[in-house]
Amino acid sequence: MANANAYGQYFGQNGFGYSAANAGAGAFMNQGPLGYMGASNANAASQNMNFGPGGVSASGAHTMTHEYDMFGKKVIVSNAAGFSVANGASSVTKSGSVSVA
Repeated sequence: MANANAYGQYFGQNGFGYSAANAGAGAFMNQGPLGYMGASNANAASQNMNFGPGGVSASGAHTMTHEYDMFGKKVIVSNAAGFSVANGASSVTKSGSVSVA
């Protein structure tokens, strides 16, 4: 299992705000009488916000992938989501998928 984090904040003529990020990953594999079985995952997330003369702006995003390997079959599940707000307008995005091979 691995994990990393970052955080920053700022103050200046154009306003003040912060940003943060995180990423992680993990995996395992095991061999049994029917073959190999294992799983792995990875994820990342970020967010930021700014307060300035033009107003408030913010954004955030998250992605993740899980991969399962079960006795010769591979199943991959992934999704992503994000949002943003700027100048009074907002947007949201989402996606996801599942594949079997």
